[in-house]
Amino acid sequence: MKSLRIVLLVVAALGLGYVQERVKIDLNLRLAYVPLIEGYDALDAAARRGALDRLVPQVPFDYYYNHGRIAWFDQLSAPQLARMKWFCALLFVAVFWLWNQWFLNAVKMVPRMRRFVTIGYLYMMGAALLLYTAVSLWDWAGPAYAVARRLLGLLQSPLPGVVLYLAFRFTSSKHVDHETAQSPS
Repeated sequence: MKSLRIVLLVVAALGLGYVQERVKIDLNLRLAYVPLIEGYDALDAAARRGALDRLVPQVPFDYYYNHGRIAWFDQLSAPQLARMKWFCALLFVAVFWLWNQWFLNAVKMVPRMRRFVTIGYLYMMGAALLLYTAVSLWDWAGPAYAVARRLLGLLQSPLPGVVLYLAFRFTSSKHVDHETAQSPS
């Protein structure tokens, strides 16, 4: 049963990662090209899609340009697209925090270790927000923004829970709840 839960969690992580990439690619493409479309916010959804399609290069086999567009995003104005990117970033952080909690529960890590993931998420999220604020206030381009993006990227992945599990799995058994853990067959 433990193995089935872990397989389902891995499949869920792959599915979540696919959806996350699809959303991010579409939003980033729109945020890059929408400012180049005159009067974008005054256009209806079909006209927005047409203007975007005419502007985006048709490059074969390109990771950035050749994904289908998410039609619902055609309804959003330029400011709404920017807010949607923030919303999606925070949503995917929350979703992957939950995934990491479920994973650590499935592999029978003690509650103290699951709290460690939560504390790590809060610290890294705070650091990313501070770095982004510094970039915004003082126009620090480059390294600070890159570090903030990497921190958020880590939080939007299954890595925190998996790395924590592997680190303690191979160094100590006291972090695994032996009363509820199944013995290997």
